[in-house]
Amino acid sequence: EIFSHYGFRAAWTAGEDEDKTEKLADFAAGEYDIIFNSMLLTEGWDCPETDCVIVLRPTMSRALYVQMVGRGLRLASGKKDCLLIDFLFQNDKFTLASPKDILGDNRSRSGGGGMAPWMTGGGQQTDAEQRLAQALEKAGKKFQDPREIEKWRQVLENAPINELFDPPCSEGQKKKLKAMKLDASVLTYSQADAILKAAEAERMPSNAMRWRLSQLGYSDEEIAGMNFPAARKALAKQKAMGRW
Repeated sequence: EIFSHYGFRAAWTAGEDEDKTEKLADFAAGEYDIIFNSMLLTEGWDCPETDCVIVLRPTMSRALYVQMVGRGLRLASGKKDCLLIDFLFQNDKFTLASPKDILGDNRSRSGGGGMAPWMTGGGQQTDAEQRLAQALEKAGKKFQDPREIEKWRQVLENAPINELFDPPCSEGQKKKLKAMKLDASVLTYSQADAILKAAEAERMPSNAMRWRLSQLGYSDEEIAGMNFPAARKALAKQKAMGRW
């Protein structure tokens, strides 16, 4: 209604819209300037002339985000670029394609004369492209995306999120996540905090902590029921009371 009010030819469709096929055909034919949709045009729909994508759907999946943005990244005659309007600032959380992804680590060795690596050698992979693929595969094995691990995905889905401002994770968080073999670059501060707190809750107290607790009068059952944060809190309380 707002777009129509300002003179745009706008339409809306979704999976249960009986007129969706006709509306999509009209949009492709230029009858509409913009078409809104709900969980419909994220993948499997191709209209190369689309030159603007407005993202209003939140997601923690980089793959889905790329699919949505990709609706406007097809090449078409007379098309110069694609405008991405991301009201949720999700682009800050996902690393999309960069020149390094296209040209490889060593552009001077690609032999492509300024062309992308896969455009040379009769359509075969070049050395630069193969090296980049190997490097990405190696990096993927070293550090995993926590959003692709069921355990951490559940933590992220239940974690409180600051929708107004959620900065990237801190250097301290990155160091701890790196030790857990997790890719910190895909997480915000609050997401990293949720994972680290969950990991801390699973951590068990050391033998030294258990011994100290037993010396302070805690029973074996009490100690067995403590995780690391609980044991640390109990010891801190006893220390504050001057017990040791």
